Amino acid sequence: AYSSNGCRVYDLTTNPMNPKYLFNTSGSGRDCHDSGVIENVNGRDLWVVSDGGGRRQRIWDITNVGASWPTGALPPLVGQTNQISGIYAHSNWVSDDKRYLFSWDENNVIDISVHD
Repeated sequence: AYSSNGCRVYDLTTNPMNPKYLFNTSGSGRDCHDSGVIENVNGRDLWVVSDGGGRRQRIWDITNVGASWPTGALPPLVGQTNQISGIYAHSNWVSDDKRYLFSWDENNVIDISVHD
């Protein structure tokens, strides 16, 4: 799915039928097409987002995000890949040893990228 409003994040732990809105990642090039969480990377929980038309992957530290997180505050951005012209950042996967980030392009310009 494509969203020019970025990813919208909610806390489901307190009341999953009426979840608390926490934040969204809207902004220039932050489309939010696909995302996933990798737990315990050197003691941190990381959220990896494929930014679709933003043409990159972004990695956010969500270790401390929870029900008490201040509404609207973004978690720290740990890093991001370089933008690649012509691609649509479709999805990503982290290797089992948590060393490599594999990213897929929906436009078939480069198909798969590997980031160390």
